Amino acid sequence: SPAVPPAPAVAAFESPGPPDAVAAPGAARAPAPPPSTATLPETAASYLSAPAPRYPLAARRDGIEGRVTVRVLVSAQGTPARVEIAQSSGSEILDRAAVQAVSAWRFAPARRGSQPVDAWVLVPVEFHLRSG
Repeated sequence: SPAVPPAPAVAAFESPGPPDAVAAPGAARAPAPPPSTATLPETAASYLSAPAPRYPLAARRDGIEGRVTVRVLVSAQGTPARVEIAQSSGSEILDRAAVQAVSAWRFAPARRGSQPVDAWVLVPVEFHLRSG
């Protein structure tokens, strides 16, 4: 049966910054603030709701097993904004089942300080048949 991992691994902590301000023609630009030496603590996204994916019948019938690593952009709202295959299981059937399942999951978003932010995570999804 498919296994749900205990926690996602943070692939990269990416948060879109504010867009660069564009000055009106002829307007004076304010000097850039000095870089901050303080860093806010960063916390990774974690699972809120992660039901196990359905094991595809064709894969079960054919004895196909494997591990799919799914790359997920978890939004600041905790929903998957993008879901893609980071590493295939070698089976398109299992890969599709993993993407479909993870697309419906809900996460506690990553945070920079107390602010929720978008962040990429890697989610391993294992498909194993029980023997016996």
